[in-house]
Amino acid sequence: MNLPTIRLPRPLYYLLITTSTELILVSGAVIILLPNGFLKQIPLITLGWVLVYKTIIATIILIIVAHKRLQENNVIIRRGGLLLGHIVGLLLGGFLGRQYGGGFWGIVGAISLYFIVGRIGSRISLTIGNLLD
Repeated sequence: MNLPTIRLPRPLYYLLITTSTELILVSGAVIILLPNGFLKQIPLITLGWVLVYKTIIATIILIIVAHKRLQENNVIIRRGGLLLGHIVGLLLGGFLGRQYGGGFWGIVGAISLYFIVGRIGSRISLTIGNLLD
């Protein structure tokens, strides 16, 4: 049985991908930060606004790049997830490294998780894009 296909407008399509990717990445970060009680020390309202702001910025960037057709759609979606993952990894690595090792390890953690979570975000957003397609 073939399911009917629903064609989403591109801005809504990219908003769904970036929002879903962001929610998955932030949920993972919260799960990692929860056991050590570190969430009590972070100003959650400020952090929440930063995450919403970067989701909006990432969506706008995806819409602009897709409108100009500079790259293939899968590449555009992967780059959006990479952008979201980089920022979550930077914050998470910095918080954890500083908490457990001080300033130097905060920098090392931020750099390390910048790349690792960026790759994870890229794969998550590509998977979500494929599911939506």
